[in-house]
Amino acid sequence: MRFTFNENKLNKIENTPIKETTLKYVVDTKNGINSLLCIAGLIVFMFVIYIIGSIILPSGRVGAMPAIICIGGIIGMIKYAIYHFGGGNYKKLKSYCQSNGIDISDVENDFKNRRIYGNALCAVGDRYFICIDRVIPVDDIYWVFYSDYKTHTEGKDSKKFFLEICCNDGTITEYYAAPEYAAAILNELNKKHPNIVMGYSFALEKLYANERDEFIAKADAMRPESIYEMKSLNL
Repeated sequence: MRFTFNENKLNKIENTPIKETTLKYVVDTKNGINSLLCIAGLIVFMFVIYIIGSIILPSGRVGAMPAIICIGGIIGMIKYAIYHFGGGNYKKLKSYCQSNGIDISDVENDFKNRRIYGNALCAVGDRYFICIDRVIPVDDIYWVFYSDYKTHTEGKDSKKFFLEICCNDGTITEYYAAPEYAAAILNELNKKHPNIVMGYSFALEKLYANERDEFIAKADAMRPESIYEMKSLNL
């Protein structure tokens, strides 16, 4: 089956100018600023609730709960802001690169050339597939496809969407991605790196699992008609 997406949203994602040019800004500073805005919003919201409660309820009946919730939320957001302004994610990414023999300055330069960086927190560079928690050299990627898992727990149905990055060593990395961002990333990967196999089929899954050393040689004849073919499971 193929996944569907909103063409207008996809066009907006692909045509939006990239304003943030540094990797550190995107993975940390931007999130730190967002957390500070959340703190301000939470303070205003709880203050409004407190004022409304004071007007509606008899004197002294509002209680301390709104203030406790507000203080707890503020403390949490401040810790979150400190983590990001202190470069928490960026430090993790640098550590990952160092452990895997990847030059972080090379990754930063490659990041400047990306076009897509969305809610999946992933970017397509010329040499690397860059995410908030790791960097994958494009030469190591054999196969990329989109999948959804439908689950039924405690009487409720839910669906989760993933972008699946399959590498030559058998590693499969999953990233949450809305359909529009998945389509944008697949489009960019397909345009920049046409040697990577895009789209799902059971034949490809079987080949990757059992004959991975020969995957690239054999997969060309098995490529799906559309890069939007997806894997769908009921769990």
